[in-house]
Amino acid sequence: MDSEPRTGMRDGQKTAFTLVELLVVISLIGVLMFIAVPAFKGFGQANSIAAAQQQLKDDLGFARLQAIRNRSPVYMVFLQPPHGMTPEVFAGELNRIRGQLLSLPGSTEFDRRYRDIALREFTNSFNKQFTGYALYTDGGLGEQPGVRRSRFLTEWRMLPEGTLFPTNGLEILVPGWAFGPTAPPAVTNLNLRSFPFPIAPERDSPATATNIVVKLPAIAFDAQGRLFNFDGTGRAIGNGTTLADRFVAVGSGSVQFGRQVVGPGEPDRFDFTQPADVVETPRRNYTNQIVRVSALTGRTKGIKPPE
Repeated sequence: MDSEPRTGMRDGQKTAFTLVELLVVISLIGVLMFIAVPAFKGFGQANSIAAAQQQLKDDLGFARLQAIRNRSPVYMVFLQPPHGMTPEVFAGELNRIRGQLLSLPGSTEFDRRYRDIALREFTNSFNKQFTGYALYTDGGLGEQPGVRRSRFLTEWRMLPEGTLFPTNGLEILVPGWAFGPTAPPAVTNLNLRSFPFPIAPERDSPATATNIVVKLPAIAFDAQGRLFNFDGTGRAIGNGTTLADRFVAVGSGSVQFGRQVVGPGEPDRFDFTQPADVVETPRRNYTNQIVRVSALTGRTKGIKPPE
């Protein structure tokens, strides 16, 4: 007589994992996570750098467009030490500016408002060192001949979190492949000039406000959208044209600032006397993240080493 095959377990009986099997599965998951997490971290870092490079190219293009539209040079100003200045000296320059802002007169309501706004903007921009930049112009379309109204066209912007302009990112050693397969490496430096910081004084600002300036590196475009060659005061060098392209790099890293305890119950604030602590991870990782600005057209292009 036929009978049903035996299954080795009774009807309704459920199977379960043993403790050993569970431990093996958990161990495998841990190994996979150990392998995968660094890869995901690198993926996010690559996205941040790509976003930083694209943001830089977009804003350089916007600066060029504003120069053509306003028929006046427009500068992209970078908030970091110029070539040849140590971070300690740069920190001293910023602290000097803060002292000048604190000593601005407050005899009128306008003077007090200007001083308060400038001090607040100084604090908000202080932590943008090595990551911040702004657009600035000395004039604009429709202004009276001989009258120049210096002003910032934008606030101080920052690169995406985890990215920065490397400590030598504005005076970078450009690899030879950027110019051709046989070209030697070349160092590129941006022009330097004195800019008002952190904001440009209004026409009615105290006279002392016009002297609150700091020397910063910058790229500038002329009214035709080409690179503008300028000296430390913003005057054109020669006819203002240059045949030298400019290069700016972005990389991964972090910038930390010292903190100062004000008093019991008071929030900490930046120690404005200390230089920024910049960490590039790894050092000089900007090689594949270089933006080239054409001297003749002012247009930007990201360049990478040949495959």
